[in-house]
Amino acid sequence: MAADLVNLLMSRTMPSTTYRGFPNKLHGDEIVASDGTVFTEQGDGWMEPADVERLLRERPQIPLLLVANGLREFTGSSQASWRTTVKPHYITPEGLPPTEDGLCLMGYLWAASNGEALLLLELECF
Repeated sequence: MAADLVNLLMSRTMPSTTYRGFPNKLHGDEIVASDGTVFTEQGDGWMEPADVERLLRERPQIPLLLVANGLREFTGSSQASWRTTVKPHYITPEGLPPTEDGLCLMGYLWAASNGEALLLLELECF
């Protein structure tokens, strides 16, 4: 099952040419866009599914990135990628994986000082 999910995610994403992640021990990790915009993590943890859906309604063009051997961008629209690929595998509001295999995606909001934002997804195993 884990291999199937990883294969699905790899088939729906491509290596990002726009964003790169940089560890920064002094100020926290950063994601830097090709235009030099710096993004830092916002909030105290993962976003609940309802919060992700609200974010996608408010910002339908927000980039969805997957942490997987670097950063990968989803190839479809953010809303379509959420509905078809991410949501079925997203952590539940109770903080549990949606399936018995213990794998789930968790999303984190990252923002820049200019107001731009992105949603960073990580694959977690419980």
